Amino acid sequence: MAAAAKGKKKTRNRFVGAFFRWLVSNGLNFFYRIKVSGKQHVPETGPFILIGNHEHVFDPLVIQMHVKPWIYWVAKSELYKIPLIGAILRAIGTVPFQREEMDVAALRKIVSIVKNGEVVGIFPQGRRVAPDERDEVLPKSATAHLARRFQVPVLPVAIENGFHLFGKKRPHIIFGEPFMVDKDGDDMEIAIDMLKRVYRLMGETYQPKRKEEQA
Repeated sequence: MAAAAKGKKKTRNRFVGAFFRWLVSNGLNFFYRIKVSGKQHVPETGPFILIGNHEHVFDPLVIQMHVKPWIYWVAKSELYKIPLIGAILRAIGTVPFQREEMDVAALRKIVSIVKNGEVVGIFPQGRRVAPDERDEVLPKSATAHLARRFQVPVLPVAIENGFHLFGKKRPHIIFGEPFMVDKDGDDMEIAIDMLKRVYRLMGETYQPKRKEEQA
């Protein structure tokens, strides 16, 4: 019974995912003329962890459009309290995460997804971050911990230029080459290096200060 229910849930996720793929290709692409680079780096199957910068609510949608495996996005738990948004997030199989504490339940869910050979999508800085505050927001070390502990590939993706209707610069999705992290490294140092890889894809630097450096 449990296996059957799980199968139905995956089917529902795929159905909703297909709808969003259609929405992106026929809606967002029409208005924003989205450009994509590095698609050859995207693995055909999981497991892998996808990481990226996050400036706009459309980011997960446009990334999913160009990744064949279904992405189980990690989303802040506050979003699930918003009736319509919460319902959509549950329908597509996202993972709610408590940002201000060690969310053991969410970590177990993420581990289960990775062990099942699937894909987890994470914005390491934990929220939308404007370009002018990039260096002020440290990444969450949990992302690095997962990649280090389970030694799964990490796929970096950057989205530059934002989403501006009929803007002069088109939104640009840039996929980088998958990489592995040092299994014996420091989680925060690895997390910072992971984000540096993301920002380098669009020719930008990332120079955050750790908390002890800010004191």
